[in-house]
Amino acid sequence: MSAAREREELAAQLTLLATPRLSHPSVLRLLETHGNARDACAHLTAACGPAVAAAARSQPVRDRVRAALAAVDAGRIHVIAWGDPLYPELVRLRLGAFAPPFLFARGALELLAAPGIAVVGCRKASEYGLDIAEQIGGGIARAGGCVVSGLALGIDAAAHTAALDAGGTTIAVLGCGIDVHYPPQNRGLQNRIAREGLLISELLPAERPRRHQFPHRNRIIAALSGAVIVVEAGEKSGAVTTGNHAANQGVPVYGVPNAIHLPNAQGIMALFRDGASVYTGLRDLLESTGLIQLGDEVPMDLFRDAPPENAVHARLWRALEGGPVHADALAQTAGVAPTAALVALLELELDGRVRQLAGQRFERRRERARRQ
Repeated sequence: MSAAREREELAAQLTLLATPRLSHPSVLRLLETHGNARDACAHLTAACGPAVAAAARSQPVRDRVRAALAAVDAGRIHVIAWGDPLYPELVRLRLGAFAPPFLFARGALELLAAPGIAVVGCRKASEYGLDIAEQIGGGIARAGGCVVSGLALGIDAAAHTAALDAGGTTIAVLGCGIDVHYPPQNRGLQNRIAREGLLISELLPAERPRRHQFPHRNRIIAALSGAVIVVEAGEKSGAVTTGNHAANQGVPVYGVPNAIHLPNAQGIMALFRDGASVYTGLRDLLESTGLIQLGDEVPMDLFRDAPPENAVHARLWRALEGGPVHADALAQTAGVAPTAALVALLELELDGRVRQLAGQRFERRRERARRQ
């Protein structure tokens, strides 16, 4: 196909996506019937009626297509159509008529065929949740898997970052145009994934984020994955939606257990009630997904947060290994006088190694959090 014909086909593809009242199943039917987007656009009146055909020729649609074309040209964005050999087979099979007719991608396209494991969770995550997300994301990456997530703040960002820090790969499925930085706090991470992993979106380039788009894109996260691990989630969290999509697609779903009274555990409890499995550790996950064989050594994080050099600080820090502890109990466990323990804990807090919670309880801070 000549360059001019390729350009015409790309413009027609973007037109189909930009046309109002033209659903994804309708676009897929048009592509299957006519074989390409150019012919599909030429037969819109007969296939979908004069109103849809007129909308496809309208100025707002033309403006959206022009903006998307400029973004594709400027951003090294690949457009992967339903019939393209690069289109992920799992997405095609699992989503059927509701699969995206086109995917927009930046980065390592070969990751679309990689063994993906989704790690998702809430934005306002606890230190415990972030720590677990990092352990899982890094473990999957070191075992040769690809971490799939949604680039949200909190659990998603922790899993993506841990995978890249481990020298592995990750896919971020966006709920906006692939060239739009959202959330803005993750701009650096998004650019890093474009360089070292893969960004994908079903939405037109330059498409701004809208609330309803994020739950909808979660079906793609599930479809790309051999399993979905939900780390922390409120009852109405989008991560629960991802778990439900996965269950409907026949993809194994795991929930990370937590204290049942916590808000971030309510979504996990709902998934358990619906049949999700309990996440019991990295070895079980890697073995069950086939990333390692039964009995193989679990690829561990080479990084270990070293204890403080001060002897009293070190005893208190080690006593926090199991999670948050009240200052008095912590002093008793560490064998330190209560007053001296409080002074040392405040020094550790200033140093960024611990943080104080409500009720004079303390917990460790992750080393990665201290560096940020």
